[in-house]
Amino acid sequence: FSCLSTSRIVLSLRAMGSGASCTSKDEALTHLSNFSVTIGQDYTDAPKSWKGDAEIVEGVVKQDGLALSYASKELKNDRAIVLQAVEQDWEALKHASPALMEDRDFMEEAVKLDWHAISFASDALRNDSELMMQAIRQDWRALEYASKDLKRDQMFMLEAVKDDWRAVRDFAPKQLLEDQEFILEVVKLHLQAFSCATQKLRMSRGFVVKVMQQRWRAIDHAADMLKMDQTFMLDAMKQCWRVLDYAPSNMISDRVFILEAVKRDWRVLSCYASTAFRNDAEIMLEAVKQNVHSLECAANTLTKDPEFILSAVEVNGYALMYASEDLKNDPEVAMEAVKQDSYAFGEFASDELKSDQEFMVDVMKENWRALEYAHDDIKHDREVVTEAINQCWRALKYAAPALQADQDIVSEAMQQDWRALEFAPKSITGDRDFMLEAVKASKSALRYASDALKNDTEVVLEALKQDGHALIYASAALKKDRNIVLEAVKQSSQALKYADEGVRADREVVLEAMSQDWRVLEDAAPKLFKNLAFMTEAVKKSWHALEYASSSLRKNHGFMLEAVKQDYRALNHAPLSLKKDRDFMLDAVKVNWHCLDYAVVALKKDQEFMQEVVTFDRRALGHYSTKPLRNDRDVMLETIKMDWHALRLAPEAVKRRDRDMVLEAVKQDWHAYDLVPPNLKRDPEIVALVQDHVGSNPGQVLEAVKQDWHSMTHAKATLSDAVKSDRDIMLEAVKQDWHALEKASDSLHKDREILLEGLKQDWHALFYASDVLKNSEDFMLGAMKYDWHALQYASEDLKGDPDFMREAMKQHWRALDYASEELKNDRDLVLEAMKLDLGALDCYASEALRDDRVFILEAMRMVQRDGYAFLYASEALKADWETVLAAIQQSWRALDHASETLKQDRDFMVEAVRYNWRALGYAATNLRSNRSFMMEAIRYDWRALEFASEDQRSDKDMVLVGVKQDWHALDYASEALKKDADFMLLAVKENWIYMHAGETKEDKEWTPPIRRKKNRKVRKPSFSYFAAFSTQGPKVLEPVKHRDLEALAACKSESEEHWPNATACWCCQWLRKVRGTYELEVKKKKRRKRRKKNGDENSDGEEYGDDDDEEDGDFSESEGEEDDDY
Repeated sequence: FSCLSTSRIVLSLRAMGSGASCTSKDEALTHLSNFSVTIGQDYTDAPKSWKGDAEIVEGVVKQDGLALSYASKELKNDRAIVLQAVEQDWEALKHASPALMEDRDFMEEAVKLDWHAISFASDALRNDSELMMQAIRQDWRALEYASKDLKRDQMFMLEAVKDDWRAVRDFAPKQLLEDQEFILEVVKLHLQAFSCATQKLRMSRGFVVKVMQQRWRAIDHAADMLKMDQTFMLDAMKQCWRVLDYAPSNMISDRVFILEAVKRDWRVLSCYASTAFRNDAEIMLEAVKQNVHSLECAANTLTKDPEFILSAVEVNGYALMYASEDLKNDPEVAMEAVKQDSYAFGEFASDELKSDQEFMVDVMKENWRALEYAHDDIKHDREVVTEAINQCWRALKYAAPALQADQDIVSEAMQQDWRALEFAPKSITGDRDFMLEAVKASKSALRYASDALKNDTEVVLEALKQDGHALIYASAALKKDRNIVLEAVKQSSQALKYADEGVRADREVVLEAMSQDWRVLEDAAPKLFKNLAFMTEAVKKSWHALEYASSSLRKNHGFMLEAVKQDYRALNHAPLSLKKDRDFMLDAVKVNWHCLDYAVVALKKDQEFMQEVVTFDRRALGHYSTKPLRNDRDVMLETIKMDWHALRLAPEAVKRRDRDMVLEAVKQDWHAYDLVPPNLKRDPEIVALVQDHVGSNPGQVLEAVKQDWHSMTHAKATLSDAVKSDRDIMLEAVKQDWHALEKASDSLHKDREILLEGLKQDWHALFYASDVLKNSEDFMLGAMKYDWHALQYASEDLKGDPDFMREAMKQHWRALDYASEELKNDRDLVLEAMKLDLGALDCYASEALRDDRVFILEAMRMVQRDGYAFLYASEALKADWETVLAAIQQSWRALDHASETLKQDRDFMVEAVRYNWRALGYAATNLRSNRSFMMEAIRYDWRALEFASEDQRSDKDMVLVGVKQDWHALDYASEALKKDADFMLLAVKENWIYMHAGETKEDKEWTPPIRRKKNRKVRKPSFSYFAAFSTQGPKVLEPVKHRDLEALAACKSESEEHWPNATACWCCQWLRKVRGTYELEVKKKKRRKRRKKNGDENSDGEEYGDDDDEEDGDFSESEGEEDDDY
């Protein structure tokens, strides 16, 4: 197999050293296995059959993958051989068969070997996100071969750029670089990715702030114009104060800006403030408000300034730390420090002041804690210490031992709080007379008494009179004293827990404590819980004592009955054996029938037992377990005789067939009539009984109605009409329930007072109002005060009265719900409703009003909300030129709802753009792609360029039309146009101000041609001849063409017009310099012509040299000083 020539290697199967070619397959395989090769054998010497031999070809491509180019077509389609070749050299894929390039499994294996393999994949596979991601994980550059659709996929791109931000820079499409959401997600991964965002995004304040919320250093890649904006930089400081690293020097040197910056973060002083600012009292005080340690940055002159230090100490007492030694000895300054913080005074005030008796007396009036830091002589001063204690008793802690032992001083402190004894010496706490007075003032004073006094009966009893809890401080001997403990528990039952174990077993003591709270049994001796006599007394005081009773006592029949007499719930603690005991449960039910709840199920099912229970107390019939007894007539009748309410428990069938039972209940109370079954409702005797209860005359009926208004419905037939017409009776009934109006006569339905009483409860009471009231304006407006829905019952005349409806709408705009259809279509009335609430447009825009041009435009004026009102216009109005244009004047978003036909009409859209350039966003795509249409739109407003396509933004004429109006139009120019020198020159001629506004990323820093403080650096303009001029001066103008000079000189009139006296502004200075240089060059040219004409060419430099210098010296020293002030 003779050598297969490639540009890299020629494989020869020449025998090593012998010079003889391999003539057989075996020899070829042997040499391939050793891979000792030489160069120089012709390909024609190898048999052609070897090119189709898989074994030979596989051996060859293992040594050089590009040798695949000489294999047969069949082997170029062999996946294993091609993958062997790719493993050696990925470029071998260009010789593989096209079918393999479309095989996903093959390409996946190839990509695993080398990511470059993806470059040979078919278009379909390049659109496979998984396969592409496999390649990208090996090397981000693989993204180059991804399909356009994948590159537009936000999720895919976010995954692809995880490893390297340069993938965004090199391969992300423009639409993603304009996508705020995408850029925000990318910045989370790589900060540098923000530099790839479009200029528009990097100039957007809101978006840059959002990015900075994730990574504050993103400001490094924000547009330079933003960094020159003081307001933006101050807002950016919310994220991190270090953003000022990116602020221009003229901003850092601005006092007002630094003051605002310091208000946001005092650390600005340490890095950015000049000496002058650190010597500025106002700036430093703002810093001190945030952190007193900011004074480390203050100039020495400030720390020696009494007025400044005093102001600083007023803000923060610790400012005294940074004051000069003289000021630390200043009484006024030190006093202000004391007011703020005693520690600041103690640590930083001079010792001389701390030893001044008169000064310290005044200090104590302000802050008693300063006594801790006073000189020892001052702590012995009675006047100082007394003044301190008058402020707070805790000052006794810092007094000298001699004063702490002074009874008068201690008494003064104790008047505020007994805990002052904590700081008193033993000579005070061991004084019997003193401590006896102390415990009279506070029981807890016993806590600090000496051991001898804690064992003194008189002292302890005096403390116990104040509070029984003082027993906790008594000696162990007194805690065993029965009389002492008894006195303690009389004051507080909880004192029992402090008594000795022996006293806690005393019945009298424990019962005395129980009289206040049964829970003290928790602290009683356990042996008492087995004592029948004690527990019986305890249960009489509270049945809850059963909780502590022994199990043997809980089984005691008599003991448990005694507990049940206190409360039937005592059975909660009864054992199961008692709950099964028939005799015990009967005795318990005799005491309280509710004990039936605790009986076992077997007893509740025992009919004899249950009948006996009901005999004891008929109320037991209400218990669910007595349900079978309710069918027993005799039992129910006897029960009803005791209480008519038992009729509620009787089954309906029993009541229907037993008249006597019902009659017995009605005899007791007429309200039982409500429980009478329907078949007995008309029983003469029952009805007569009820009527007798209600009364036989209107006066008696009124008294009955005062108890229950329903009684009037049971009045005698002869009184029925009189009752219904009686105003007093009906007024009383309606006050109880407005439904009583149903029973009133027609004459009373006209009574305003009665109707208003019903209205107070429910507006539906107007249902019963007479037609006269429903047609009364005053009455209906008064009714609406209770509920505007009352208008539902107004007469049709009122609902059709526009004046009345206007008054009604003043109370609630929804009153129009009940207006007549004619009024709902009344333009003026609906607009009146909209003035009260804009929601009226949603509710009342009828078809007639939607077709009313005047109404729709007026609604547009009132609803200043993104053209929302135009949504309700009819289709005819939405397609009407004049109407839509008038709506656009109110809000350009009215086009959201305009007809599609208008949006495709060229003439209409031109008119719309005249009113508002944003209207262009709604123009049809074919219109926006029309050059003449876009040119006309831009002539009306340069901002129409925002909707221009990329091709249109590269159109010089189109962009220049916008630049004539405002230089910001260049923001929309394509990058290619911005780099076009000829175009930029034309732009400058159209709008000169862009010259000093345009900047590029590549611009370095430069020094403007005027004197500035400390030679601070600022950004240079983007034009190459600007940069050259800044470093080389007038020499640079020599090679510049005359047209460039002419353009720059054209700035003269503009500059003087806008800033006639602003000579300190560097950009204007620079323009004036250019202008002056150009004028100088013109003068020189004229002089040369004049001298040439006169034959005096040799005197060029001598005669005019001084003039040149004078002309060139355009910037004076005084102007530099102005700049410093600026």
